[in-house]
Amino acid sequence: MNLGKAEIIVTDEFKRALLGYGEQQLKKCSDILYRGGLIIANQAKQNLKDNNSVITGNLHDSITVAMDSDIPAQIGSKEAGGVAVLIGTNVIYAKRVEFGFVGTDSLGRNYHQLPKPYLRPAFDEFRQTALDYIGREMQKSFSEQGAGIGWLFE
Repeated sequence: MNLGKAEIIVTDEFKRALLGYGEQQLKKCSDILYRGGLIIANQAKQNLKDNNSVITGNLHDSITVAMDSDIPAQIGSKEAGGVAVLIGTNVIYAKRVEFGFVGTDSLGRNYHQLPKPYLRPAFDEFRQTALDYIGREMQKSFSEQGAGIGWLFE
């Protein structure tokens, strides 16, 4: 279950630029995108602590960052149009914490659980910070390679 998804579109122009730098540069790009996602994931974990939603730590520890495909596969695909950075959890009660729950669950228990949003606020507040980080690190990475492609991030 992914409650949050940020998608970074990789343009044809950018893909052509990446193809000229080989596997090592593609790996760097993937790592940069992953670390950008960690900015949001770490804030979501902090939000759980701040709103007193950490009891066992299961939900907190389950928040992860994943890529829907890796950059080399994406670049090699004729259908490539973007790489998605996914931030979320597979914990079954995650939606209840985020959105609240009123009613009877599948076990017959009655709940009036108020929402304690943690992921959406992290995404809303830190999305631009993550994108700025990704752009800055990509520029730096390509500059180290002697590439003059900074204009791709403007």
